[in-house]
Amino acid sequence: MPSRKRKIKINGFTLVELLITVAIVTILISVMVPKYVDMTQGSKEKAFEANHRMLIANVVNYEIKYHSKPASYSDILPLLNTDITGYPPGAVYTVTDGEVTSEFSSHRNPDKRILVWSG
Repeated sequence: MPSRKRKIKINGFTLVELLITVAIVTILISVMVPKYVDMTQGSKEKAFEANHRMLIANVVNYEIKYHSKPASYSDILPLLNTDITGYPPGAVYTVTDGEVTSEFSSHRNPDKRILVWSG
């Protein structure tokens, strides 16, 4: 009796291989998403601090140029290269009689962060 050889043709992935691949991708995504969110939050906080420092510098420039303190944010707006109102989202900047107050809160950190500078 002649022996018959079975020819098995593999045309794709098995279900087990596919499930393992999906599990690995899911684990990688679950590790990366929180880190990405933390990085973006950190960059928003750095932008907030940089905007606060820029406002302080512009208040000082205003005082040097006009020999008086700016009464409001709109007084130093012409000295800024760009309008920083509302950036990053959740940030509020006020200038009152030369005092710079910056407030920042976000969905990840609902506690308000307040920076105040008086010249």
